[in-house]
Amino acid sequence: MKVLFLLLGISVIAGFDLDGFRVTYGPLENIKEYFFKIPRTVEEAKMEGWSYAERPPGPLQQLKMYCSPGWYICPLYAPDFIAGLQIALPADDLYTAAIDPNKWFTKWKTPANGSDPGKVYWTITQYYVSEETLEAGCGPQAINGSTLQGDGVWVHDHSGQLMLIPRTEAEIKSKTPFTKQNCIPRMGTHYRYNMTREMPCETQLPWFALTIDGQLIGSGLQFFGDLTKPTEYRNWFERIRSTRTSARAVVPIGPECYYDYADKHRTFSLHIYFMDDPEKIKCRLEDSADPSTLLEFN
Repeated sequence: MKVLFLLLGISVIAGFDLDGFRVTYGPLENIKEYFFKIPRTVEEAKMEGWSYAERPPGPLQQLKMYCSPGWYICPLYAPDFIAGLQIALPADDLYTAAIDPNKWFTKWKTPANGSDPGKVYWTITQYYVSEETLEAGCGPQAINGSTLQGDGVWVHDHSGQLMLIPRTEAEIKSKTPFTKQNCIPRMGTHYRYNMTREMPCETQLPWFALTIDGQLIGSGLQFFGDLTKPTEYRNWFERIRSTRTSARAVVPIGPECYYDYADKHRTFSLHIYFMDDPEKIKCRLEDSADPSTLLEFN
């Protein structure tokens, strides 16, 4: 029982240092590389060949953006240290089920370059700093070390307003509608927005939170759907052939429509870690809302 071995008798490593920035959970089928390091400073982004780009319409326009080759992953900086992350998906290649891309994503055209006229992408963004903090001149500083230096992570809610995912598990439970789901090794405990057995699937939020040892250690994007073509340069995203059983292993407390979608569609996701060593994330039984569904998956 591989999952049982992972769950029992192993304690969480306490006191994770949130001084890194990595994306992409692994290993998964067809994903040979994972936990990619994202540059936390403008200097690192330039050294690694990431390209400056003008941002699409949205909040905190004073943040500067640099993008990976292919434009898929674009960290935001204020002015020189990490302050957010834009995820960009080719508009012509994206299909979604349950969620409407017009509601959650913003269209953006990449810069023209020689004979390349640019390409249209759907983008979605999370922020690690507030407008008030920037206006007060108290933005993130590299000298402070931590990737999250504000109150947490800001994402858009159903009304298009920015809402806060707090930095502690206690505040996520007491101050937000995010509900505890299951813990997966090398991921953490998932919290999904208003995820209950009665939730209409069309209202699901594509963002989720990741906690371990009482603190927010990451977040992520997930929806039912996929890209119709492979990504160029690097396989950044977790594109999974899901089933209701695999979906219940991560989200045991959800509506039947959620598991129906999992049976019919692929799952598209990206785990985002504010640490350098996500491979050290372990799970205890009490870190999951219903560990029995993990055993079912095994």
